[in-house]
Amino acid sequence: MNIKLTYEDQKHFKNWLELNLDSISWEGRYLEDFNQVWELIFEPEFSIDQQFDSLKKLEKVLTQGPMISWFKWIKQKLVCFLYIYKDLSLRELVQISKMNSSSTSLVVRDFLIERYPHLEELINEKFQIGSVLSENLDRRYKDIAKELNLDLELRGNLDGDVLTSLEVTLYTDWAKLKNYFVENKSYYKNAESVLKDKNFINRQVKFLRELVLLFLIGGLLIFLIKVGNKTYEDYLVEKISLFSPNFFWLDKNLSFRAKN
Repeated sequence: MNIKLTYEDQKHFKNWLELNLDSISWEGRYLEDFNQVWELIFEPEFSIDQQFDSLKKLEKVLTQGPMISWFKWIKQKLVCFLYIYKDLSLRELVQISKMNSSSTSLVVRDFLIERYPHLEELINEKFQIGSVLSENLDRRYKDIAKELNLDLELRGNLDGDVLTSLEVTLYTDWAKLKNYFVENKSYYKNAESVLKDKNFINRQVKFLRELVLLFLIGGLLIFLIKVGNKTYEDYLVEKISLFSPNFFWLDKNLSFRAKN
């Protein structure tokens, strides 16, 4: 399938995960480093197939248990995100993710049961996969949501999920990932592709527009303050009289005479 994940899709997915970025990046010390690697993993204009292929390649780089678990968790969340927001069936997700049908169904089933535990039996029925010919593989989330009266938009995580705060940037595997992307130049966008990126250009235009607007507002405020100060000074000059000795009332015809 040639469905692409746009910049907005990737941004939505990251926000949907509700990651605790301060904790993940060791109180923000490695936030820039985390964002850099994340953006290399989840590039805009990736097809869904390419995104899963990218995650699969990373599995060969990782060696530490917590990092392997974290990226496995990210991959499972991506499956659920696509199922809910991209209107894909389980069968389509199986083809794209290269996961088997049982695993794909189990990931989505567990995700929904965590949010609707009182509907566990009904959800189990919707995601029971007997064979590759099962009709449940063709079910889409919007259909299940309508049948079971579920919300069309769901939170990516529930409160207390430990993996949203895992300090991944402190593991040596994170440095390996960064080096991996440096060595594989194909993961970097060259200058030409960046300039062709419509979203990139739009963001730069928006930034320049806001910068010009900020300067105009700042200049207007300075001008108004200057005019206001001048007006107030003129007002004070009119209202305040400066008193000085006046010698013009003296009689100049009088002359000094000695007493004798």
